[in-house]
Amino acid sequence: GSYWHLDTRPDEFNNLPKKSDIKQAATKLNNALKQCDYQTLIHGDAKLANFAANSQGHILGYDFQYVGAGVGVVDVMYFMTSCMDESE
Repeated sequence: GSYWHLDTRPDEFNNLPKKSDIKQAATKLNNALKQCDYQTLIHGDAKLANFAANSQGHILGYDFQYVGAGVGVVDVMYFMTSCMDESE
């Protein structure tokens, strides 16, 4: 699940400097997420634009094209970064 993993982003990953800290961290993080014991079904694109609320406070999620197995915190963090700035 999700579009945000290294298997789907080879061009961006390969454009990073060979010995950069972010390239090394990305590889370690990607491997840890793939091997996580607690996989679940995730939305995969849980940004604010893919949710709506009605006047009764019911929440609707849509645009499920990246649904699949993953670590739930991926959706949580992606959602948070879509509606909060760095100071929040």
